[in-house]
Amino acid sequence: MRLRDQIRTYGWEAFRCFAAGVQPSFLSHVFYVDRNNPDALDADDSIHGTCWESPFATIEYAILRHHDTVVSGSAEATNANEWWGQNNYILIAPGIYEEDFVFATHRYISGCTIIGLGSCIDYPTTEASVSIKSSTASIIDAASMVACTIKNIHFECNLASGTSVSIATMNNSAFINCRFHTNIANLSKHLSIGDMTRSTIRGCVFSSGTTHAATAIEIGASSKTVFFGSKIENNIIDAATTGILVNSSIALSGGGTWIRGNEIAYPAKGIDINASSGGLIRIVNNTIMASSDCIEGSNAAYTTGNWANQAGTGDWEIAEPA
Repeated sequence: MRLRDQIRTYGWEAFRCFAAGVQPSFLSHVFYVDRNNPDALDADDSIHGTCWESPFATIEYAILRHHDTVVSGSAEATNANEWWGQNNYILIAPGIYEEDFVFATHRYISGCTIIGLGSCIDYPTTEASVSIKSSTASIIDAASMVACTIKNIHFECNLASGTSVSIATMNNSAFINCRFHTNIANLSKHLSIGDMTRSTIRGCVFSSGTTHAATAIEIGASSKTVFFGSKIENNIIDAATTGILVNSSIALSGGGTWIRGNEIAYPAKGIDINASSGGLIRIVNNTIMASSDCIEGSNAAYTTGNWANQAGTGDWEIAEPA
């Protein structure tokens, strides 16, 4: 159902959740997901998924229905550019969703905003928020994420040597106010990104109920080369051996790329810049406590205003690359 039809049927009250800066376009579809609703059903019947009274049961189905309406050449996708402006919304009611999105057909997420609702949206948990859990696969494994924002979701991956969220190419997209968590001792990565262009990771929390994951945020996975025009900012990293890792394969970087305002608590390495060319990567105003190197690597454009405490001893001091 399009936004104009939603307004006619349910009034503007149905869109209170958009008050905090969420602005659908006139062309937007809005899909609803609530696994706890007894009337929830994954069905393409023009009824389910169109309102809270008859929602979809799974997030994956809502994403696939989104793709069907704007990407796959349906009658509504009248031109190749419509999905950029349409920006469908997927609203998810609080609950624990045991799903993983490998997307056998659509290995991409594009042109949509996915929002978890609930009372704990600033720090999503398994209570009063949207929690997506998997112990058999990555929660998201996508070839690309384009023009997509994911907000207020708790991701919990308990796959040994696994990766919670894996995106090969992230372009004009964002993770905002999400939490990445694990309850196993040997998770490999919380969030792994190959190429990252004009994208944002903001206000997210990386945590563990047991031993730290190996890496919280990785850029340049699978030998990808681009880290451009992006921001990793205001995140809290409490559970990773390396907080933020920029791999050596990154050769094209800059264009206003910032790593700033992050709080990183006691990994072995706080921020590890291995890029072959630092370009314009700026490392600014981070607070880091690490057991070995708070900031490692000399290929950043500049570092300033970072505070560090190595091995939890001595006073806090200005951090310089090791």
